[in-house]
Amino acid sequence: MAVKRDLEFVFCVVGIYFCYVYYAVLQERITTTKYVNEDGLAEKFSHTMFMMFIQCVANSIFAFCVLFFLPGNSRCQVPQRVFFSMSLTYIGGMLSSYEALKYVNFPTTVLIKSCKMLPVMLMNFLLYKRRYSAREIICVFFITAGVYVFTVFKPSSGSKAEKFNTPAGVLLSMLSLAMDGLTGAQQDQHCKGESRPSG
Repeated sequence: MAVKRDLEFVFCVVGIYFCYVYYAVLQERITTTKYVNEDGLAEKFSHTMFMMFIQCVANSIFAFCVLFFLPGNSRCQVPQRVFFSMSLTYIGGMLSSYEALKYVNFPTTVLIKSCKMLPVMLMNFLLYKRRYSAREIICVFFITAGVYVFTVFKPSSGSKAEKFNTPAGVLLSMLSLAMDGLTGAQQDQHCKGESRPSG
């Protein structure tokens, strides 16, 4: 039984990393590739609201399939208002992230997103008074610092496309980070509550 749970855990971890990496690759490809419009001019994809709508529809379909084929997952005691709040911060973070890609280069977006654990910890502390051990804080610091060093000191190809950054783009990226922090804090709080035995 323990081996089965370990294998399920490994499968979930690998699946999460694969999906997020592939998602980032597709996101960058869509937002940085130039497409020919009706006038025959090349321009970058700018319909972020449509892309976000498609993603939300896909999320809803996937969630419906999980509830339909795995009915045990439907027994959830989290109030609907909590789901509504998480959905708002999730959509806010996603929209800000998409819009930021119009004004900052992808390495900058990766660098800012690499700090995601920091706002999650901060929001957990501010909203839910959650305490973190020194070990957890040190781990988050070194992970964030490692991604920062990797991103900042990576050799640049020197192309103009990689050099554009604007204050508006950085602000949108920071807003996305704040929304991610709120979403993550709520997920941590309520998932932890759901995992406790009801008896």
